[in-house]
Amino acid sequence: MSGSAAQAKPVESAVVSSTSAPSAAAAPESTRAAPAAAAAPTHLIEGWTSDGTQKADVSPFVRHDATEAPAARLIRLGVLPAGEVSVQKAAASGPVPVRIGQGRALADTADKAKVAAALDWKTSQRGGKVASLRFQSEGALGVRVGLRVYSLPLGGLVRFHADGSSQAYQVAAQEIQAAIQRNLDAGDTGEDAHTWWSPNLGGDAITVEFEVPPGVPTDTVEVAVPALSHIYRDAKDVASAQKAAGSCTQDVNCYSGEQGVSATSQSVAQLDFLVGSTPYACTGTLLNDDKSSGTPYLLTANHCISTQTTASSLWVFWFYRSSGCNNPTIASAASQTKAGATLLYNSSQTDTSFLRLNGAPPAGVRYAASAPGGLSGTTPVFSIHHPDADFQKYSSGTSSGPTSNCLSADGRSTGGCGSAPPTNFLRVNWSVGTTEGGSSGGGLFKTVDGAPYLVGQLYGGFASCAAPNDNDYYGRFDVAYNAALYQWLGGTPATPAPTTTPAVARTPIYRLYNNKTQTHFYTASATERDSTIAQYSQFTYEGIGFYAQASATAANTPVYRFYNTKTGAHFYTVSTTERNNVLATLPQYNYEGVSWYVYLAPNDQATAMYRFYNTDTQTHFYTISSTESQNVQSKYPQYKYEGVGYYAWTSP
Repeated sequence: MSGSAAQAKPVESAVVSSTSAPSAAAAPESTRAAPAAAAAPTHLIEGWTSDGTQKADVSPFVRHDATEAPAARLIRLGVLPAGEVSVQKAAASGPVPVRIGQGRALADTADKAKVAAALDWKTSQRGGKVASLRFQSEGALGVRVGLRVYSLPLGGLVRFHADGSSQAYQVAAQEIQAAIQRNLDAGDTGEDAHTWWSPNLGGDAITVEFEVPPGVPTDTVEVAVPALSHIYRDAKDVASAQKAAGSCTQDVNCYSGEQGVSATSQSVAQLDFLVGSTPYACTGTLLNDDKSSGTPYLLTANHCISTQTTASSLWVFWFYRSSGCNNPTIASAASQTKAGATLLYNSSQTDTSFLRLNGAPPAGVRYAASAPGGLSGTTPVFSIHHPDADFQKYSSGTSSGPTSNCLSADGRSTGGCGSAPPTNFLRVNWSVGTTEGGSSGGGLFKTVDGAPYLVGQLYGGFASCAAPNDNDYYGRFDVAYNAALYQWLGGTPATPAPTTTPAVARTPIYRLYNNKTQTHFYTASATERDSTIAQYSQFTYEGIGFYAQASATAANTPVYRFYNTKTGAHFYTVSTTERNNVLATLPQYNYEGVSWYVYLAPNDQATAMYRFYNTDTQTHFYTISSTESQNVQSKYPQYKYEGVGYYAWTSP
């Protein structure tokens, strides 16, 4: 973000996610010398535009019929006090994301005993049990509720819907628990790490429905709802956000004829996220890797998203811009995608936050090009960003290159920039437009042969409508790339890493629950996933269960798949002895071949896959989540724990 007296966030060292970052990045960035600009690589990573078909998600929105829904217990909060409705601007305490709402405590549902007492269970349309709670925060433009999860049932579903809506946002219990597991695996602790946040569906009320499958007791739902987020500036409510930015900011559509502007606009997103229960907004840029794999890597600022728990709360708004130059209406393409992200790398030394989104971006997005070689000397640059959570705006000017300080034009210091290694930031002065709170994390681009290449992301500075030509500062992309990002984006760092064996591609293994047989189905095929959902109403999609390797190597082993014609369930095993025994003695099992590849021992960051045998259904259940494994062992006596079946991955 930018403002009158910003200074660096006081974080002393870089943090690399222990569960998802490649091992070469395990050391804190503060232990690695910043490479000199002259030694940086000179290659470019080119951009790529998606047609939206590469890795399509299953839509989380399902039909909602109010006549079929159970009566909801109302938890109502009054109008937010006027003194709390204030948008946070830049302050002397440091660059911060712009605040777009206020967290509010919920005394009536603060613990799981109160929630259990408030849930009135009824028989669901699917034969299980369903109960709901409605939360209202008067005057809000949007509401998000935080579920503090102690346990959720196998095959369970949670739905959220706004008043009067014909659609509900449905998420499987498995997906909620997987997000919480990522928080814990990243080292996050406390109540926030165990809390999953609902989407913002607009309006001042949101209803939460818990559905338990047939045969599963309702006391397997153990949640508290200790807080909600009252949103008073909402991207879906154009009147609340449009024209929020200063009058000197420039609508991006008015500069679509400039080199690289239209393409870059397709890469830029508004980011809404939570720190605790308080909602904030920043800007992010979708980045391409050197293979154009379609992996949704997102770059923003560390002072926006610095923990996995915050990353898990992320919502991304694409094409959030006006419908035309200075038009007050929103572009028809504006959309949001599935919530959450995995924090891969973050560092205060360059104010970098690098994430992988959980949901695929929509068709038409641009995976931005980048310049790992950075820039030096005086260079024309531009940025597209969301000041004050407004529509996309455009700024252009000149970078004077790497700097050893983050001073204003009259010598005032941002403070924190000086704690980073010298020359880790780029100084920029604008001749068109400016940046403001909410612009934080927005990409800085230079143009090469008519194409835009990212060279940094906004840390902070002093530019504003009152001082449009004052200094802004961007964390250097080339420094972050050389420190760690090359491991995801590809290419070679300035100081080459030790030669390693090329990684084997990992494929997502999709998990579905059969509400009729009370069994789980796993498949590596998105086509099979989608056809199962379309043809068999008893199946509900539970998201990606884990990741496995897509091809055989000398080190991995195949997972064999069978179909039980009597139970309608599938069986999976890595044991050739078990496979051969099933083939020889159990004619009701049809052998369906190899499904994916895994390890038999910990290797290459693979983690344990826990195996259970359900004595009621005579089927097996598999989970890579240690939290879910413990929950099953404590709450489902019919599930007999059989130990670690093999080792797979929680991320691609």
